[in-house]
Amino acid sequence: MYNLHLNDPLFLPHCGCDISLSVQSGEMITIVGENGIGKTSLVQRFYQENADQMTLVEQIPLDIFYDRSLKKVKEIFLDARGHIIKKDFFLKVWSRFGLDKKEDRMQSSLSGGEGQVLKISLGLAPDTDLYLLDEPSHYLDDSMKVVLNELLQDLLSQNKSIIMIEHNYSWVKSSMKVIELEQKSSTLKIGKTWTT
Repeated sequence: MYNLHLNDPLFLPHCGCDISLSVQSGEMITIVGENGIGKTSLVQRFYQENADQMTLVEQIPLDIFYDRSLKKVKEIFLDARGHIIKKDFFLKVWSRFGLDKKEDRMQSSLSGGEGQVLKISLGLAPDTDLYLLDEPSHYLDDSMKVVLNELLQDLLSQNKSIIMIEHNYSWVKSSMKVIELEQKSSTLKIGKTWTT
């Protein structure tokens, strides 16, 4: 189980933060809330304070690989990160998202959805117990959301934990806890919670 806590009166220019949450092994938590309320900043802070225990998949482009083929990206990743990843799971994710059939493509030529599944493939590869995902379904079509759902269920079945930010989580086909963030007295807090 992970116990995450952030109490910072200077969390954002417009509000502080006082949030505590616990996530069990094999549990998924989805964080929702208004745009700009601080969901991404919260998850980033959780990661910054526990980076050795978890993996963060952010909403930032993979510009570092801009002029390389997907085959080269895969080779670089396996060489650099091979000691901390589950290679079999990484190759499964790579294949399930269809990247094995696009390895001659340059990273710079990928569509938004293709770039997103590349980022997810690299982000889910490290063998960690907790994954933080910032809007993983962004840019994905319905078929890729199905694949993403299956892969997340695979991780949960391995007793991995997931904290995810999503606006529309209807594509997730499993039980999860949903936490809605809200501002009270200029402080970001947990508002309503429910289980799907």
